[in-house]
Amino acid sequence: FMNAYWWVVVLALGGIIGGSISYFRSENGSKEWDRLILRIPVFKRLIKNVCVARFAGNFGSLIEGGIPVVRALMITSDIVGNNVYTNIILKAAEEVKTGGSISSVFFRYPQDIPTIVSQMVKIGEDTGTTAEVLTGVAKFYDQEVEVMTRNLSVLIEPILISLLGLGVGILTVGVLLPIYNVAGQL
Repeated sequence: FMNAYWWVVVLALGGIIGGSISYFRSENGSKEWDRLILRIPVFKRLIKNVCVARFAGNFGSLIEGGIPVVRALMITSDIVGNNVYTNIILKAAEEVKTGGSISSVFFRYPQDIPTIVSQMVKIGEDTGTTAEVLTGVAKFYDQEVEVMTRNLSVLIEPILISLLGLGVGILTVGVLLPIYNVAGQL
């Protein structure tokens, strides 16, 4: 089959890859990708920490700069870079418009927003020091992301070395086996 219809296999693989890329670039596909990436065991925590750090740092800076809370939330929702977190932040903006608090929305999403962040936002709202509290939260989560990426590279190293060793072994066998077959026939 592969000798006769190799072009069908190449076309099918190209179609699957092209279709997947096209789907994940669409609005619905992008939302699905963001939900999917938050389910991958190793990367889930890293992506969550990156999004929380982006939210806290940018929202804290905007509030400190004198931007109104609702406008700052709208701007921050565009910066976060993940549709799941964008929706949570936009819900928080709607809650603030109706007189509610940001922390009340965050407490509804404990699987996405760490409880400590929700509590820190609540403390900031209660004391009027939201910008300072969020700046501290952003520093903490930036450090967490840095440590996680460093540890992730240490974990990936042995896997890459094993894959390279396997590749070299296959290449060696592929080169030496025909030589031994020819030498054996002489």
